[in-house]
Parts: sequence; C-alpha cells; structure tokens
Amino acid sequence: MRIGYRFNVDCCNIITKDCRDLLWCDSIRYLGVYINSARTFSCSYSHAKQSTYRAFSAVFGKVGRVASSQVVVQLFKSKCLPVMYYGLEACPVNKSQTKSFQYVMNCCFGKMLNVRSKEDIEFCTYIHTQRRCMQMFSCPSVDLTVAKRKVKFLTKYCHSGNSLCSVFRSRARSELDKIGLNSTSC
Repeated sequence: MRIGYRFNVDCCNIITKDCRDLLWCDSIRYLGVYINSARTFSCSYSHAKQSTYRAFSAVFGKVGRVASSQVVVQLFKSKCLPVMYYGLEACPVNKSQTKSFQYVMNCCFGKMLNVRSKEDIEFCTYIHTQRRCMQMFSCPSVDLTVAKRKVKFLTKYCHSGNSLCSVFRSRARSELDKIGLNSTSC
C-alpha cells in the first residue's frame, strides 16, 4: 500500500526470500483502524460503522423492548459508541464522514425509540439525539464528541516527553488550531 501522489501507479510485486510475491493492496488494518491507499493520509470507517451496527443489534436483540429506553440508551453509549469512536481522535475525519457517523447514531436511536417512517425518524431523531439525549441521556452529537476526543488526544500528545512526539508537536498544534483551541496549551 502506498500513500502519496504516485499511490495509483502500478508497481512490480516484491519477491520474498522464499520466492513468494508480496502483493500491493488498497487498504491495510493497523491497530483496528483501516488506512487507505490515497494521495493524502485517509482512513476507511465502513468497518467501524458495520461493527457499531453489529454491536447495537447484539445489545438490542438481548434487551430490546424488555428494558426501558434509559437502559437501552445507556447500553448503546457504553457498548456500541466506543466501537464507532475507536481511533477517530488520531485519524482525519471530514464533515461527510461525521454526518455518516451521525446517521448511524440516528438509525440506532430510531430503532430504540420505535420510529419507522423516514419523516418521523428525521423529526424524532432530531428531537431525541440533539435535545433530549443531550439533556436526558447525556448523549452529545458525533461532531462534538469527535472534537472533544481529538482535543484531549492532541493535548496529551503535545505534553508528551517522547522524542518522536516532539518532532510532530507543531503538527499537533496546527490541528488544535483547526479545531479552535488555542495552541498555547501545548
């Protein structure tokens, strides 16, 4: 896999000592995060969304309509959302990817609150995820959660005594500036 302006140029396969070919691939999994071959560093989040749906289906299949909505939401927050948020603080996330994660969250809330039609889901999830979840269930929106996690990660990164981290400290400061935090905290 290659990242850079020549990422899509065909290359010869690398041959190992025992005469096997190492094939080029379009993505790799490293520490549970899928990294894409592209012009700039990018990650694939489709596996995270699939795993979130799988975790939600497992939790909802067990407790479903038996438990109260507060219990189901708390299980969703503690068991499913960490699956979706894993590694997002260290990876680049754009607005369309954030909206895609918000859609996953809205679908799960639509199922938890037993809402079926698209119009009702849009109305109900707006009310429940944006207002009620923030107030009643303490469940903030995806963009806010990702921003908080990124700020926490980059602040710890800036304060790290590791020599490799000090090499990229200026990059971490510029990321914090993009988020809107004053870089003097690094």
